[in-house]
Amino acid sequence: MPHRTESDLVIRRSEASDAPLVRSFMEERWGGEPLVINCKLYHPSTLPGFLVFHKDELIGCLIYELQEAEREIIVFEIVDRHQGIGSRLLRQFIVEAAKEGCRRVHLMTTNDNLDALRFYQRRGFTLCGIRLGASAAAREIKPSLIETGDYGIPVRDEILLEMVLQEGDVDNGAAACLC
Repeated sequence: MPHRTESDLVIRRSEASDAPLVRSFMEERWGGEPLVINCKLYHPSTLPGFLVFHKDELIGCLIYELQEAEREIIVFEIVDRHQGIGSRLLRQFIVEAAKEGCRRVHLMTTNDNLDALRFYQRRGFTLCGIRLGASAAAREIKPSLIETGDYGIPVRDEILLEMVLQEGDVDNGAAACLC
């Protein structure tokens, strides 16, 4: 895994012209579109997001859905983990969302994704719900979804996490706690 310095990284909002690049990234990293969350189909290449580039190579993305004063993270993927790139991307997303009047950021992960649960909770997200058995329902929509996930854990449930943003979070630096 190559070390990437901050000066080599560019984080920017995705544009409509990025759709083929995001689609290809999703194919490579997630097995393609669509994704199924709470029995709803999502096509990340058509949604807003932030992209991370190292030189000209796409090495990460955070794709979300706008929901009035909320943002739901649909995809958060970094090629090289444990280098601070994901933290930097999440921090930029939260700051921009707060500036745009967002009051809540939320997401879903599956019960096997212990690394994601650790990552989000260490950055201020809290558990806010669980959909027991949701993965079976999702497999009815997309049969190719895996049955056994990280660490050999059966994929059964969707775990919901959230970060509630308060008025002034950007100004008082609360978003800076996302290290």
